[in-house]
Amino acid sequence: MPSVTPILTSCSVLVTRANEWLKANPYVKVKTCESIEVKGRLDGVVDTRKSSYFEADHCRRKMRNMYIRALRLWVVPRSRDDPPDPQQFGYVNIVPSRSDHGVFDSFGETIRKFNAHLRKHPLPGRVMNVESQEMKFHEWGVGVDPDESCWVESVKFNVSFLVVIRVFFEAGASAFEEIGCADFVPTCRDVGSQFATSDFEDFGNVVYKARCWIRQQQDVRVTNIQSIDYKLLHGTNINDVDTQRSFYVESGLHTTRYLRVLRICFVKPFVGGPLMLDEPFRLNYVTFEPLMISSGGIIGIPLFQTMDETMKRAMNWINQTPPELEVISAETVPVRMFSGNQYGNHEVTYTWNRGEQKEFWLLVLRIFVNGDFDVSPADLLPDMDDKDKDNKCACVLL
Repeated sequence: MPSVTPILTSCSVLVTRANEWLKANPYVKVKTCESIEVKGRLDGVVDTRKSSYFEADHCRRKMRNMYIRALRLWVVPRSRDDPPDPQQFGYVNIVPSRSDHGVFDSFGETIRKFNAHLRKHPLPGRVMNVESQEMKFHEWGVGVDPDESCWVESVKFNVSFLVVIRVFFEAGASAFEEIGCADFVPTCRDVGSQFATSDFEDFGNVVYKARCWIRQQQDVRVTNIQSIDYKLLHGTNINDVDTQRSFYVESGLHTTRYLRVLRICFVKPFVGGPLMLDEPFRLNYVTFEPLMISSGGIIGIPLFQTMDETMKRAMNWINQTPPELEVISAETVPVRMFSGNQYGNHEVTYTWNRGEQKEFWLLVLRIFVNGDFDVSPADLLPDMDDKDKDNKCACVLL
């Protein structure tokens, strides 16, 4: 029988559900939204609590991978200065244009065209965050549906990706803003050789570069921060990293190499001018990795904490940080556990994929904040009773 991709809820329906949830919970508001990719079963069943999954190789004809794109809301308590009505939000997708020759607009050109559109048709509200979403698609098909929430990788050696931009905004009076992004790339410390792997800066060094850049900006409002794996062109020098490319192909037969870059997303008003900041922006981050419950032995599969348990540790940590520490955004980051140069280390920025090889992934949570902190790691903090909690941040998955 032919394989059939299950029909699941689109992004627009998920946002409608999210707005209904906000009406039922008017004491909170969305700080940032996150479109997350979750591996599901071929019958459409998905377990969003799982923090790890296997990705089958593309060369075995009986093996297929199905993915679901869900919507994760990071919410915070509403303040007295917020409007009395429950918060509502919307979104817009920006798909790179394609020329008659099959060439897609660059990432920067796509943003430039969208900003030109915004000056004539401003968003009906205030930008919450800007996402770069890698959409899988068949080049010979009808193209990319940015609202698609389910797809299956079947017997196809190469997988094509297109970077689509998704902007979430809080509904209300227009803030007359345009969007922008700044990318920070790990520096190659050693190009390697036939017998040695290339060595790049760790993620923390890249964040430090971004921190220095943000401190010098006076006319932008940082909306969110995202780490993205960009395909390397040929070698491992700086010229092989092109974060402006919006299209790439992952090989099913050969090695595809990636470099994890940091993208700072921001907005600025149409009419320029410095923003009134109380003090300089101090970018920091903390990562929460699901704790291993069982190694699985020699041939078994490792067992990790669920995403709910990991999220609880993250919320515990946030709620015990100083009140002046501001959560900027959060992301769910996939990490290769047994391959591709990462081996479970979420700080590694240089990695690769071999199409003929299975992948075992672990999902970690990374939270970006504005401010310095000196709080013990979440797994060392005591659990708080519900009656003692004064939640500064929480998470909802739709």
